[in-house]
Parts: sequence; structure tokens; C-alpha cells
Amino acid sequence: METLDHIPDVELEREIAMLFLAGEKDRALLRLQDEQLAQTHPRLAFQLALLLIEIGDWKHAKQQLDRVLSLEPRFLPALRRRAALLAHDDDLTAAEEDFQRIVKIAPDETSAVANIGVVLLRRGNHAAALPWLQRAATQSPADARIQHSLANALSGAGQHALALDLFHRLAQGSPGNTDLAADWAMALLRGGDAASAHARFLTLLSEHPHDQRCWAGRYLSACALKLQDALGLMDYPLLLRQIRTDLDITALIDAVLQLPSLRWEPAGKTTLGGLQSAMLDLAPASPFHEFGQQVSNALHDYLLQLRGSLLGAPLDAWRLSLPSRWTLQAWATVLHGDGGHQDPHLHPAGRISGVLYLDAGNSARGDGDLVFGHAPRDIDTAGEPHAHRHVARSGDMLLFPSWFLHHTTPYHGTRPRISLAFDLLPASL
Repeated sequence: METLDHIPDVELEREIAMLFLAGEKDRALLRLQDEQLAQTHPRLAFQLALLLIEIGDWKHAKQQLDRVLSLEPRFLPALRRRAALLAHDDDLTAAEEDFQRIVKIAPDETSAVANIGVVLLRRGNHAAALPWLQRAATQSPADARIQHSLANALSGAGQHALALDLFHRLAQGSPGNTDLAADWAMALLRGGDAASAHARFLTLLSEHPHDQRCWAGRYLSACALKLQDALGLMDYPLLLRQIRTDLDITALIDAVLQLPSLRWEPAGKTTLGGLQSAMLDLAPASPFHEFGQQVSNALHDYLLQLRGSLLGAPLDAWRLSLPSRWTLQAWATVLHGDGGHQDPHLHPAGRISGVLYLDAGNSARGDGDLVFGHAPRDIDTAGEPHAHRHVARSGDMLLFPSWFLHHTTPYHGTRPRISLAFDLLPASL
């Protein structure tokens, strides 16, 4: 039974719900922001957080969810939303902690159990992910997404036979699932069946030439099979572009070092012995705006050159898949001088990627170089990679296809090695 003290927040909650249903989200947001009750009552504070999420203000939504959970630490709807926001923001350690809290409160909540496994997968900890995904699969055996994640965990943990059997069964039920097919092909490669993996990557690319993972998989499987195809895919003189910039490097370095989102060895990323930021603001008021403009101009010119070229098979298929409408995302990396480096990786969401070196550092020759062509740590192709080594210089910008696997050699120097990385992404319609 409601007491008199709780009547105002119930009435306000109803009012907000009516405004929301009527599509008047801005009025609902203003009403909550002006109302002191929304700062002290968990349900109203949560309504405000939901509205902030709805309008895309995730930073303030996260702050509001923190307030909700300080008022009511076991409020599951707020825990679920905050965990999802943290995972989206790649704060995987904090996201896992929230999912763990949910499971302690509600042990049978399969989505939270599965999400712990998925977060551990994103952090590269396949063995630790396995028991959580197996538990989730037992609780919800018909959920194909959980089964897919479990197959990836089995593959990454070296249980190849179980992984391939599960992929086979899943593929029978979802014959058109490209993500599943690509992961299955990568599991075949990881398990040592390079011939089957190569055939599957070829088939996938004939239908989905924009898939960067499949291009990387085709290259890796060709390396394992010692095919000439591998050399043709990594045509560095044709596909790498090096540009000398005239940006204010000192100002950009200062802006990077002041970024509040810099995080040490962020979980799920390949930066080791260094810091990596969240996505940068490239708007006109941002200190990174001019950088974004120069990158956009360089990408525009690169695309024009590619579209006017006949690259030959198989690269023409990749060239023709490049988007006509695109957007840009960028982030900062700061490697420290005690061996900071990037592990081999590609940029699966991008189409063209690149890096601008703000300070290449002052280490010995060969330290902190950018190396293309090597397989990720969990894949042993047993074939010689077609590698290319680029010596970083401050002020240089480098462009390359997003499926080009790359890493940096360990950096040893007396000052940080600072760079800005970026991806060209297809624009949403």
C-alpha cells in the first residue's frame, strides 16, 4: 500500500509514462530534469536514465544509472542497462562485474550468465568463458546465439572437435548466417584444416566481398597452404598509402594526453603496455576536428585512386565493395617505453583503416615498428607470412585495407609513442 510520502513520485512516473507514449520525449526529459524527486527516487531516476539512453546521451545516462544504483544497489533493470552500456563502451571489466551482480541476485537469468561468457570471449579469455556459456546453453538450449558463442569459446580454447561439431549443427539450422559461417571457417583454420577453411572463405567472399574477416581468413589460409594467392592479397606497393601531414602535432599530443577516456590495457583490445582511448569527438569544437578533416580528405583521395584502378583478381572484388557513403571513427593509443605494443589484429568493422603518428618515440631502430601480415596469436598457419615492416615517423599518416593484419613491435623509449588510429565505416542509410 502506497503511503502519502510516495504519492508524488507515483503520479510523476505516470505523467512521464504518458508523455513517453505520446512521443513527447523532450518534454518528459525536461520534466524529470526539473523535478527534484528524480534525483532521490530510484524509479524516477531510472526513468531519466532511460530517456537519456533514448536520445543517445550515454555518458549522462551512465551517470544517472550510477545514481540509481547508489539509491538501490539491487535494482535489476538499472544493473542490466548499466552493464549493457559498459559493454558497448568497451569497459569490459566493469561490465562483467555488473553481470556478475545480476547473477548473484537472479541466478537463473540466462542473459546475464551468457553475457559474462561473451564479455570473457571479447577479452580473449576463452577458457574462462566456457563454463559460463555452457551454463547458459543448459539453461536455454534453443538459443542459437548462445550456442554460437559457445562454439567460438570451444574453438579458442583448443577443443577443436567439439567446436567444429557444434558449428556444423548450428549451420544446418541457419544456412544463411554469414557471421556463423565465417566463424566456422576460422575454427577450421584454427583446428588445422586450412584447405576446408580456404574453400569456405572463397565461397563467403563471392557473396559478401565487404567482409574483412573473410579477406583476412582467405589470406591466412592461403599462407598455410603456401598458395600464390597470399602474396597477391598483400600487395603492399599497390594498397599502402603513406602521406606527410602538416597538422599541429604538439597540440594534438597535448589533446591526447588530456583525454579522460584513456584506459590502461583496455579489456578486449590488443593494446598491451599502453593506453587506448574511447572513440574521439571529431566535431568542429573538438581539438581533433582538423585531424578528422585531413583524414577524410586523404581517404577521399585514396578511394578515388582505387576506383580508377584495375587491381586484378581478387582485389577488384574488394575495391568494388567499398562504400560510396561513409563515416569516420578514430581513437588514440599511447604505448609506454617498457615494451608497449599491439598484438596482431584487423579492424573488422572498417573498410579502410589507418594511423597517424604524433610521436613515434625515441627508441632504438626496429622498436615500435608497424608490421603487416602476421597471424593472430591463436592461429598457427604453419606457413610463412608475407610480411611488410613500416618504420614509424612522427607526422606520417598510413592508409591500408581494414583486413590487413598488423601489429607493432615492442617499444622501448624514454617518452611515450603516441598515435591516432582510424577506420572508414559504411554510413548507415
